[in-house]
Amino acid sequence: MDNSKPNAFISIPINNPKLCKNIVELQEAMIQHSPILKDYMQKEHSFHITLDVHFISEQDLEKSKLALQALGKEIEKDILQNGPLCITIEGLKTFFNQVTPKVLYACIQRGEGLNRLHNWKRFQRRIFHESHGLKSKAQHNWSPHITIAKMTLKDQHIPVESFNNFKNNNFGVQEIESIELRSMEEDETGEEISLKKFELKHGSRM
Repeated sequence: MDNSKPNAFISIPINNPKLCKNIVELQEAMIQHSPILKDYMQKEHSFHITLDVHFISEQDLEKSKLALQALGKEIEKDILQNGPLCITIEGLKTFFNQVTPKVLYACIQRGEGLNRLHNWKRFQRRIFHESHGLKSKAQHNWSPHITIAKMTLKDQHIPVESFNNFKNNNFGVQEIESIELRSMEEDETGEEISLKKFELKHGSRM
């Protein structure tokens, strides 16, 4: 049995300036309510949707990069057939205990965009797991989301009152422009290290 912990993840970057600004405004309001939350907010440059988490050894690094490249090509076929993938970010939910939550995240609105995102997840599972033998380290069923805040201390939680007024907010729309393989190790700026990025071509760029 492989007990190695995940050290990398497949990311869909969230970079629409208006969308990111709206999330940051939520974070600032939460910090104003509870200053202790400041150290537990997801950084703006790290907003993303996680497709999967993996343990990638040095021996598997090049194979992982090739798998990401293959995934990008498969996604581009979907884009060529169905057009760019746009998702609407709306509403807030929490993981684990709803009364004393540890993780707050923004939801992806149901509809065609979310359905296609689930198809992309199936592409990823087939290419990484079945074709390249890169097994997932995810401990839960995949639920696409954007993490807003995450408490790491056992005896602390996110006060529900700090985000209640934003629970039904529409934060904006993101057109998916890239996928990325990132290390969980951070650089000196606190950003996870990029191992491989694939810029998605669509529309007139294909």
